[in-house]
This record gives sequence, structure tokens and C-alpha cells, in this order.
Amino acid sequence: MTIQEVHQSILQQLNNVQWGHVSHELIDQALDEAQMTRFTNLYSDPQEYPSGPNPTPRIAFGKTQKIEDELSPFIQEINFDKTQTSSGILQYPSDYQHFLSILVKNSSRIVRVKVMSENDLPMALSSQITTPTVARPVAIYNGKGRLQFFPEVPFEGRSYYLRRPTKPLFAYTLNNRTVTYDPANSTDLEWLDSSQTVIIQEAIKWLSNHLRDQWSHQSSSHKLQIDG
Repeated sequence: MTIQEVHQSILQQLNNVQWGHVSHELIDQALDEAQMTRFTNLYSDPQEYPSGPNPTPRIAFGKTQKIEDELSPFIQEINFDKTQTSSGILQYPSDYQHFLSILVKNSSRIVRVKVMSENDLPMALSSQITTPTVARPVAIYNGKGRLQFFPEVPFEGRSYYLRRPTKPLFAYTLNNRTVTYDPANSTDLEWLDSSQTVIIQEAIKWLSNHLRDQWSHQSSSHKLQIDG
């Protein structure tokens, strides 16, 4: 669906709501809120983790093919060489959201790097058995889209991550209150059609709540003016 079709669908379903005007900018905001909620839920929502010593989320990337298919538009591959990993630090692009996997090249071998938590790192570094080496490195994610290798030396390889979905944009021109859609400068949702249906419904809920709150606030303000 184009962003125009998405907006038309939302406006049609909100047609019976009498709480106020819905701008295209507000619809874009609602769609972005809804798609990021969907994105978080699919990758693994912390609320989906049951209690227990080894919790496994009921919804999480990699659990089913359907979830992987839904998030497939956002899987990115980054190739890096030793000049890009000075001091063993790999910086991901600004659209980075979630880490998936990383491989490094040692001579003719390709090795998957184990990414561990900061809490587990001291034990790994002090162990004679699991001490990281160039042939068997480990890494930690230290925030701000950075991965730190151990040992702290340059590596070359590739990594996969999930990027942020692009914010939707309904571009238009306005002439005498007539809205003319501008497809050349608009940005469509990047999701599969099945996911877009879910996102649209979530956006409608967001907009309905927003309009209801706005209407309630205006009603309260009006009542205060009358009572005053």
C-alpha cells in the first residue's frame, strides 16, 4: 500500500469519530508510533518474557518464519575491515536498532563471534579455558551502536542487524484547502501488507485515544469558562 492509500484507509475508518480534525502530520506520527510498537513486539518485547531462571519470550525474532518474514525488510548487512575496527571497536550506522549476529575472518576461517553481557565478560577474560583470542574472539555491546571486540585488536568480517523502520511521510501541497498528494516526496511504510494491516489498526487506536483526550480537555476547559 502507498502512504496515500494508508491515509485514506485511516480517514475512512475514523469518519464516524466526531472528536476533532485529524491532520496528515498526526496520522504520520500515529503510524510511526504504531510501527515501532510492532517492531519492538516482534523483535522481543520485555513484557513477553515469562518468569523463571531461563526466560524465553513468547514473541521474538528467530522463533518463527512468520516473524522473520515480517522483519526481513529491516535486516541489514555491514561489512567491515581492520581499518574500521580500530582498538577492536565496530561502530554501527545511525539506523541501528538491534544486533543479530557477527562473523569475523581469521586467515581462511570464518568465525562466529559470541556476544556476551558485561557481567559475563570478567569471567571470560580471567579463564584459562575461555580467554578470548584472535582465533576465538568475543564481544560486548557497549551502547550507542558500538561493539567492542576482545582481544581489543582490529578485525575484519560482517555483521547483521535490524535497522529502524523509516518514518512514514504523506507529502502534499495545499491550495485553497485542497490537499494534493505528492508521491515523489512521500515515504511509504516498508512493511509487508499483512503487517501494514496490523499497524493501521494500532494507529487508529492511537489516534482515537488522542482525539478523545483532546475532546475531553476542550470540554473541561469550556465547562470551566462557563462555571467561572
